[in-house]
Amino acid sequence: MGCFAAQRRRSVLVLYAICLKDVAGSCQEHVNNTTVVQSCLGGVCTVRFQGGCLPGLPSGVPSLSFGTEDPQQERFLGEIVLAGHSTLGAKASSKGQKAAELRDSAVFFAEWLSQERGGLRLGGANYSMRFHFVDDAGSAGQAAGALAYALLRTEARFALAGYSSSLNLKSAAEARASGRLLVTAGASRTSIFTAGAPDASLVFGLLPPGDNYDESLLASIVHIASEIDAGRANLPDGARCGPNGCRAGLRLSFICVGLTMLGECARFREIAGRHFGVENIAEDVYIPLNLSAAALSNGLLRCKEDRVTVLYIVSKVFEALPEVLSALELVDYTPYAVAGKGMTLGFA
Repeated sequence: MGCFAAQRRRSVLVLYAICLKDVAGSCQEHVNNTTVVQSCLGGVCTVRFQGGCLPGLPSGVPSLSFGTEDPQQERFLGEIVLAGHSTLGAKASSKGQKAAELRDSAVFFAEWLSQERGGLRLGGANYSMRFHFVDDAGSAGQAAGALAYALLRTEARFALAGYSSSLNLKSAAEARASGRLLVTAGASRTSIFTAGAPDASLVFGLLPPGDNYDESLLASIVHIASEIDAGRANLPDGARCGPNGCRAGLRLSFICVGLTMLGECARFREIAGRHFGVENIAEDVYIPLNLSAAALSNGLLRCKEDRVTVLYIVSKVFEALPEVLSALELVDYTPYAVAGKGMTLGFA
């Protein structure tokens, strides 16, 4: 049994299931008596439990469903269901806010499809659409289970993924193993769309690959330095590059905030080397996640002594940017450019 609340938005009926108590209970009770089935497609394996049991999804997980009011009315031959996972209960978080924006766009689409188009037309007939989401709690560990539960309960043939690449890595594997076509509007990591070949074609995205952002940003720094040397651009406030020009003076260092970013920094070094030259990539600076003033000051002084002219911040927390800018003033250090990646989350 679930506890439901409803909200009507013109032709769209939104149902909130706020206490799905049967999600995990039966799994815990029958897990020892249930046959485990492992299915593998394209190198991606998913463990399943017969009888629709889905272990690993906590009891009380909320879900959300919305679509046209009456899919059985005469103008619709049937209903097409899209099921997926989304961060439902953490609206204060960055992931929760982004996930809510994606869901709102789906509500508007469902309303437009019903009112303006009279449904989705296939084979000469009109079909209504319904969206069904199960909460992933903003956790990569819950994303795959949430998607599997949504697909099982709705028997949907099309899957939708939530926000962030880290969550989509898990749910994309689940969609492939289930043989469902999955669309994600909130992920850009290339491996989400290439893993599990030849089944990679089952996963589609709407964003450019994440590496494109970094490539273009680093390339633009090199480009503008060359433009300044050629006299086609100017540095602000009458600043000047070194005696050999701006392009020759480019030397980059990554500021890695938090242990989880060390792997990302190593990956970006390879990207940066293609644009700056490997010889112009200085040693990384590691700053703990609490943005220790002493660690930040020492790291920036080391960059200053090493004549680093471009700082690239790799961090999940936005506070890293203003802290770095403030520390630069304290140590009297003015690089050519300060860039960054991530920084979409806050400490709060």
